[in-house]
Amino acid sequence: MKGIRAHVLVVVGPGAPRDDLPTVPPADGYEFIVHCVDSGQALGEIADVRRHDYILIDLPTVGRDAARLCRRLASRHDGAVLLALGDDEDLLRRDALARLGVADVLPHGLLGTRSLARALLLHGPGGDPGQDDVAAAHALLAAVLDSVQEGIVVTDPQGRELLASRKAATLLGTAGLPERARRLLANAPADVATETEVELADGRSLIVSPRPLTSGEGTTFGGVLTLRPMPVEPGHATKTDPLAAIPNRTAFKEHMSAALGRCHRSGTRLAVLLMDLDRFKAINDTLGHETGDALVAAVARRLKATVRAGDYVARLSGDEFAVLMEDIKDSAEAAQLANRILEGFRERFTLGEREIYATASIGIAVYPNCGADIGSLLKAADVAMFKAKEKGRATFHYYSDHVHEEIARYVNLHRDLTDAVERGEFELYYQPMYDLVAEKVIGFEALLRWHHPELGMVSPAEFVPILEATGLIVPVGDWVMVTACRQLSEWRAQYKNPALTMAVNLSTRQLDNRDLPARICAILSDAGLPPGSLELEVTESLLMQNPDDTAEILRDLVAAGVRLSIDDFGTGYSSIRYLRFLPVGALKLDRSFVAAIPDESFDGRFVRAIVSFAHNLGLRVTGEGVETPEQLEFLREIGCHYIQGYHIGAPVEAGRAARHLEVKPRGSSGLVA
Repeated sequence: MKGIRAHVLVVVGPGAPRDDLPTVPPADGYEFIVHCVDSGQALGEIADVRRHDYILIDLPTVGRDAARLCRRLASRHDGAVLLALGDDEDLLRRDALARLGVADVLPHGLLGTRSLARALLLHGPGGDPGQDDVAAAHALLAAVLDSVQEGIVVTDPQGRELLASRKAATLLGTAGLPERARRLLANAPADVATETEVELADGRSLIVSPRPLTSGEGTTFGGVLTLRPMPVEPGHATKTDPLAAIPNRTAFKEHMSAALGRCHRSGTRLAVLLMDLDRFKAINDTLGHETGDALVAAVARRLKATVRAGDYVARLSGDEFAVLMEDIKDSAEAAQLANRILEGFRERFTLGEREIYATASIGIAVYPNCGADIGSLLKAADVAMFKAKEKGRATFHYYSDHVHEEIARYVNLHRDLTDAVERGEFELYYQPMYDLVAEKVIGFEALLRWHHPELGMVSPAEFVPILEATGLIVPVGDWVMVTACRQLSEWRAQYKNPALTMAVNLSTRQLDNRDLPARICAILSDAGLPPGSLELEVTESLLMQNPDDTAEILRDLVAAGVRLSIDDFGTGYSSIRYLRFLPVGALKLDRSFVAAIPDESFDGRFVRAIVSFAHNLGLRVTGEGVETPEQLEFLREIGCHYIQGYHIGAPVEAGRAARHLEVKPRGSSGLVA
C-alpha cells in the first residue's frame, strides 16, 4: 500500500457492534476510525481527531438523534462526504436524508461492503491514480457479479463468503449458504466443471457448481460457487411461477374451475382470497428489483406455511397472490385465514443480509354469494382488496354490492377531482374562532369544500382522503393556502383589523416537501401578511408518521414566524413527548370530548386535565365543536382560550363569514345565525 488514500470516520451510537460495520480492503488505501457518540453528545471532539474525507454515520444505532447529527456533521466537516448506513426504512427515505447532506445510504452487511466500495469511488476526493484503479477494479468486479444471470459467491480458502452477487442473495433467501456447498469447494477439481444438487434449510434445492481459485503455482486462495435454481419438471413449466415456486395464474384458474364444478355439484362453498403487497413499488424502486424478487419468493413460502393443508396458493402477477379455500362452512373461515396471513406479516422477512418489514391487503369473495364463475369472483375479490387498501392497508375486506358501489364512486370522484381546481369547483368556507376573554372573533379557519357539478356538495370526509392518497392534495393544498391568505389580507384591510388571523390545515403529503417553508413564506409575502397572521394545524397522527423530518420542517416554519397548533388533540397517537421537541403554540381539543361537557364524565375531567396541562406548558387551547351556551361557559370557566363551533358560527362562504366582523360581540350568545 502506498500510504493513506483517505480517512473514513465511522460514527456509531452506544452499544453498536463493531464487526457489523462494512469496510473495504486495507489495500485500497482507506483508513477507518470508529467514533461512538452518546445521545446529545457535543461533536467538537470529533472535529479534533483529524480532517476526514468521508463520514459514515450508522443511523440505526444513533437513533432519533440521527437527523440532528447528520446536519451538524455536514456543517462541521465542510468538504467531507457524508454517507449513512441504514436499515430498510432508512433506504426508503433517501430523499429526506439527502436534504440533510447525506450523499448516499448504504445497507449493512455484505451488500454494504460492496456498496461502500462503490460509494467511496463515486463520491470521494481524488488520490493516487494507482489506488483509483484498485478501487475502480473493486467496483467493476461487484458490477460484473451483479450482471451475471447465475448467482455468484466468492469465498476465501476456508469457504467464508467474501463477495456475493444480488442474484445469489435472492436464490439463497433466508436459508443462507449451506455447509455442504462450502465443503464442495474443498474436493472440487480445478479443471473440471461439476454440478451438484444442494438442499437449503427451507427445503428448496439449488444447482451448485464449485470452482477453486488457484495461483500459477497451484496454491488455492479462494473459490467461486455458481448457483442456479432447480429446473422445472417437464409439463409444469407453463403452470409454475419460476420465482415464487408456486402455481401461476393459468394453473390457479384451472384449479378454480374444477373447484367450482365440485361446489356446484355438492352445494358447498368456496372462498377466494386475493392478496397484494402494500407499497411494493417503493421497495422495488428503492431497494432494487432483486430485493423485490426475493421478497416475493419469501412471501410465497410464508403463505404456503400459513394456509390449511388443502388450500391452493398461487402467484397471479407481480406482488399479487391468491388463495382458494374449498368446502368452507361460512365466510368467517376465510376471515380467520386472512387474519392468520396478516399476523404472519408481523414478522420481518429476512432476505440474505437484509431484513424487510412488509404488509399486505386482502380481499375476500365467497361462492356463490359474490359470483358463480371465475371472472366474477376474481373481480369481486379485487374490489374488496381495493377497499382494504382504502381503509389503510394491512387489513382484509369482504366483497359486497355496497362495497362495489363505494369503489365505483371512489374511482369516479378520483377522476373528477383531477380537474376540479381548473373548473373552479373548489371553494373555501370559513369558520370563526372566538376569543373567550376578549369576547370577539379573532380569526377564521379555512375549510375546503367541493361543489361537484352533478353530485352537488361532496363531504370533505369523502374527497379529502382521495386527495391524500393520490397526491392531489399538494396542488390543492397550495391553492387553499394562496386563497386563504388573500382573503385574510382583504378582510384585514376592509375592516381595519390587523390582528385578524387565519388557520389552515396541513397534510402529510405537503410536509414531505422540504421547500414548504419557503413556499408558505412566499405566499404570505405576496398577500402582504406578516407570518404571525397564519396558524398551521397538524394532527397528532401526522406528527408521528415521520417525526424527525416533520419536526425539522415545522421548526423552519415557526422560525419564520408562522404559528403552529395540534388539531384534534387527544384522538390520535400520544404526542405529549413530542411537545418537548416541536415548536407547538396551541392545542385544539377534538369535538368528541367537547360534546360530553359540561357533565363531569371522563370526557369532562379529561378536558379539564388537558387545559391545565396546556397552561403549565404555556400553550393556548381551542375547544372545537361548541354547540351550546353551557359548553361555552364550562370552557371559559376552566381557562380555555378560544372556541369554535356552530354556537358561534358554522363554516360558510367568505361573504357570509365576513358578517362576524361587522357585528358587536354579545357574550355567550351566538353571533350569526
